[in-house]
Amino acid sequence: MKDFMKHYDVIVVGTGGASKLVSPVARLGYEVAVVEHGPFGGTCLNRGCIPSKMLIHAADVARNIRDAHRFGIDVETDFGVRFDELIKRVNDTVTADAEGIEAALKRAERITVYTQTAEFVEPKVLKVGNELITADRIFLGAGARPSRPSIEGLDGTPYWTSTEALKATFLPKRLIVIGGGYIAAELGHFFGALGSEVHLLVRRAMLSTEDRDTAAEFQRAFAAQHHVHLGLSPTKVKYVDGQFTITAKDQTGATSEFVGDALLVATGLQPNSDLLHVERAGIEMDRKGFITVDDHLRTTAPGVWALGDITGHYLFRHAVNFEGNYLFRTLYA
Repeated sequence: MKDFMKHYDVIVVGTGGASKLVSPVARLGYEVAVVEHGPFGGTCLNRGCIPSKMLIHAADVARNIRDAHRFGIDVETDFGVRFDELIKRVNDTVTADAEGIEAALKRAERITVYTQTAEFVEPKVLKVGNELITADRIFLGAGARPSRPSIEGLDGTPYWTSTEALKATFLPKRLIVIGGGYIAAELGHFFGALGSEVHLLVRRAMLSTEDRDTAAEFQRAFAAQHHVHLGLSPTKVKYVDGQFTITAKDQTGATSEFVGDALLVATGLQPNSDLLHVERAGIEMDRKGFITVDDHLRTTAPGVWALGDITGHYLFRHAVNFEGNYLFRTLYA
């Protein structure tokens, strides 16, 4: 097998925060391979914080107009929303940035770009398309994707995850959201501010991983604007004639039904370790599939590091930016 492999000094899988390593390492004279099967720039740019914050800003503008009377400002006519134009502006901005990152990497010296999915075939050997590549050091920053819960009837319906919601083709009259985390809250706020009636079905409490007092105050404020239903576990989804019907059960076993013309499932993230088949490289994972690393971001496989969402520690872009810079300073500076 080794006779047919391309050897690099460094392989970086993913172009989110892991890309913090790429150009600095290449400028030191190392040959670097970059593997990215999706849009360049990672989750934050393409389907995370950048597009969501652009949409949230539009929502805040709409909310401020609607609430202007509280400050002695009268808006004489009800405002309209050019929803298609709003979504297009966000997606055009994101696409241009992603294409710019890809073009810059492809122009750079000592950087080879692969635009296919990578998977391990054995320790330190990756299959990318029809090629086998290896390196002295491999950095895994392949991120995570929206999880898809096991709910009867959900598969096969046109429900949204955050990925689809950020590219929505219509503004729903009534949006049902399964989940109560920050993704559910952000997108619920966006659609609600633009005119959708928003219903959140929350198993425990909103923002349950945050400080208890902060989460409680946020939940109070959010529930003043939208419908928040606590203590519910969805058990069944039906989609007929453009309408979703979600059956949910409370802690006593009593059931309720919620009907809407759009359904957003925001129940967390699933690591992309399964796509990489990291087990073939001797890389250990936790029970959810997140890659296990030590305090220096080393995996259980020699010469392989992991950073960002795929480790499940801090699922934020600024965290993986720090980790990428840390690895460069520790290993190369």
